Amino acid sequence: MRREIVTIQVGEFANFIASHFWNFQTEASRGEELCERLRFFEEECDHIQGIKFLVDDSGGGFSALAASVLDVKRAVDASYNTKLLFHNLSVSRCPLPVPLPFPSIFGNLVGRRGEILSTPGSDSMYRGSLDVHSLPVATRWRPSSVILPFLESRLGNLERLGIQRGAMGSYVARKWGFGEEELQDMRENLSNMASKLSPHHSSDSDSDSD
Repeated sequence: MRREIVTIQVGEFANFIASHFWNFQTEASRGEELCERLRFFEEECDHIQGIKFLVDDSGGGFSALAASVLDVKRAVDASYNTKLLFHNLSVSRCPLPVPLPFPSIFGNLVGRRGEILSTPGSDSMYRGSLDVHSLPVATRWRPSSVILPFLESRLGNLERLGIQRGAMGSYVARKWGFGEEELQDMRENLSNMASKLSPHHSSDSDSDSD
């Protein structure tokens, strides 16, 4: 089972994700073909957007995908009634936490690519995975302390296995091209992320504001 996921982030302060995925169950070789023909390149944007990464598909296979992505963009624009800017476009294979096969959770106005039909696509009230091959999903990212144990664990492993004197992973890190300064930068970044999610950080901020 192969799935592809296309991520589009829009918004100046919030990251809205439009994920487009489809089932390659009947097209086993399509994934390798996509990887061979996709070409990634970057383009300069204004100071708000920074760098924009684009994807060129020489086979033209993403034409149907673009329509679904535009549908999501229009829905976000209509819901928030504000000017949203595209920040990033990336394509990669990714496992998705969706039960297979899909239950019949879609109404009969949902098309094969997740588009909304003007007339019912079938006599049945609901549609399942055989009827809907792909679906755009809009979500919003929010910071959460739930990830704090994960960050603390990775920070501890980095210090114990890669940074401490005589660490068993320091040789592997050097083989991968990571020197001592890079490892220290990683530790600092992880430490900063963990400290901002720590309950002590929020209490300290409240006391400072008082």
